[in-house]
Amino acid sequence: MEMSEIIRQHRLALELSQEELGKKLNPPVNKAAVQKWEKGTVENIKRTHIEQMAKLFGITPCQLLSFEPLNPDPTKEKICDLINKCYGKEAYAVVKMYLDMNENGRKLAFDLITNLHSNPQNTVPDKKKEKAV
Repeated sequence: MEMSEIIRQHRLALELSQEELGKKLNPPVNKAAVQKWEKGTVENIKRTHIEQMAKLFGITPCQLLSFEPLNPDPTKEKICDLINKCYGKEAYAVVKMYLDMNENGRKLAFDLITNLHSNPQNTVPDKKKEKAV
């Protein structure tokens, strides 16, 4: 798969417009630049942009540049797609960040979420409890 296709595919998976992707980069780029990348008409993308997009997409820079195969796990891809469809791009982004963490980071993230979840102000009320009252 060409780099242009990888950029487009991952941008769409994150439900980002070309303009939104450009704004997430530092320094930001305009929609026209992202359009050219996705058409394959520009080959001199800044190294910093390649690194930032790879991190955002959850792949390595070498995978983004098509030097290494993506080798997606079909089960993980289906799960991530379902999370995106059911819960939106923020939940999808949280899962991708979690998967990028090492064991220590995952434990800390789990502990933080457990702590947030234990506070009733941070959770959705249980419908069964509401009906019983």
